[in-house]
Amino acid sequence: MDDKEEVVKRERLAGIYRLSAYFLAIITTEIPVFIITSTGFIIIAYWMANLMRTALNFFLVWLTVLTFAYACQVINDNCMCE
Repeated sequence: MDDKEEVVKRERLAGIYRLSAYFLAIITTEIPVFIITSTGFIIIAYWMANLMRTALNFFLVWLTVLTFAYACQVINDNCMCE
């Protein structure tokens, strides 16, 4: 168990906050980071790869990258590999 998990477990047992409050705080701080980094990547890669230059295609590629980036982060956070 890493330090973050130990702190959360200790604070939860002490009744400092509910788990839903912790989850909401984590989500609201991580989402802007994913949006900014994914957008920066797509703006560069989409035009360098000379993909179809329509707004709909750009949006779909951006949404796909955003979804995969978030899914990879969730998998990485939940991985029990040490």
